[in-house]
Amino acid sequence: MTAPFRNPETFFQIQRNLNPRLERLNSLKRNYNAYINSNDPHLASVVAFVGASIEFQKASETLEMLSKDLDAARDTLLGLIDKTRLPADFDISGLSTQEIADKVAQQITDLETQISQLESLDDTDLPDDAVPVSDQIEALQSQIDALNGVVESQTFADLQDAENELADAETNVAGLEDSVSDEALRDALAGMINDNRVDAIDDEMVDWAREILDGKTEEFRNATEDPAAADTPVDGPDQTAALPAGNAPTEDDLRFNRVN
Repeated sequence: MTAPFRNPETFFQIQRNLNPRLERLNSLKRNYNAYINSNDPHLASVVAFVGASIEFQKASETLEMLSKDLDAARDTLLGLIDKTRLPADFDISGLSTQEIADKVAQQITDLETQISQLESLDDTDLPDDAVPVSDQIEALQSQIDALNGVVESQTFADLQDAENELADAETNVAGLEDSVSDEALRDALAGMINDNRVDAIDDEMVDWAREILDGKTEEFRNATEDPAAADTPVDGPDQTAALPAGNAPTEDDLRFNRVN
């Protein structure tokens, strides 16, 4: 997506340059309440784009939250491992739960091989100062039990759940990216002008519209999630009139695709 204009003077200069070509697109500058109540079919595609933008925002916020949850779950597992008698070289840094489980299985196999080798010996086969065979086997079995304890723990299951939730969120965000792309916005704007002339929407117009619609998207969210926020316009190059909180739309009012 093209980055919006950050300098209001630049935005207004570009808007002045675009004015002769905007035609119906000037409707984008109306108060967001007009978006909700409009029966103009030319506005439907943009209203749908705003709805998609809100959905993408929420999905992205969920992804960020779940990424933090995954980091916390991994830290908790690391804390458990630190308290457990495990081989000194047991390191799970950067590993997925499947990779951790595979590593645990391999280490258990190695330890069981060592136990099998020891079981073929007795203490008379060892140097006088060596640890007794039974004690060595017990120590190795203790490591096996500790490794199994890690992958069978609720802490490990929590990390698996966090991984799965994050993967689902990543898939969700990726699936929504096309709906808020510059191409999607270009199509939405084309729906506002005569004959859906996509070729009449140039990059400058897309950038201008995104700057406008970023503010509208924020106003929609404020109105539905915090009606009191509807009293305060969103700062930006195109300030709109505030809507009294009592008249703020509910979640049910924002049926973004209701106009076809």
